Amino acid sequence: MKTAIIGIGSPFGDDQAGWLAIDSLQEEPWVKAQEAAGILTLQKLDRPGMSLLEHWHGYDHVMLIDAVISTQHAPGMLFKLQPEELALLEFPTSSHGFGIAEVLALGETLGLLPKQLDIWGVAVPFHNVDSNSLTTGIVCTGVADVLDWK
Repeated sequence: MKTAIIGIGSPFGDDQAGWLAIDSLQEEPWVKAQEAAGILTLQKLDRPGMSLLEHWHGYDHVMLIDAVISTQHAPGMLFKLQPEELALLEFPTSSHGFGIAEVLALGETLGLLPKQLDIWGVAVPFHNVDSNSLTTGIVCTGVADVLDWK
């Protein structure tokens, strides 16, 4: 099974949380081994919008990681989302322009969803995209343990 783990975000503020999760995974020896074997691909995408459909094409299992504004989770905490929960968020995950919910809806309509899709949010306390610095407490370490994919 070919798997892609995709960090969605931008280089600004807390929106880079998904990218930091990918950076953390790149340090894991088992990730390096899976990449070398051609089983796993890590990607960092800057606000992909509908092009997300192209980026996950050819993968059986896709894991998306993106910043999500949450007051229910500690800043930096990784938590799993169900696709139907995306539409209920006040500020849906931050792929800008088209949100992940819209991309999933189009992918489902066109039959372009991967066989297995997992959506993970990195909790951020508010919409901080106006600077290059992160909100205190946004640390994406231990991502591999939370994802539990090997």
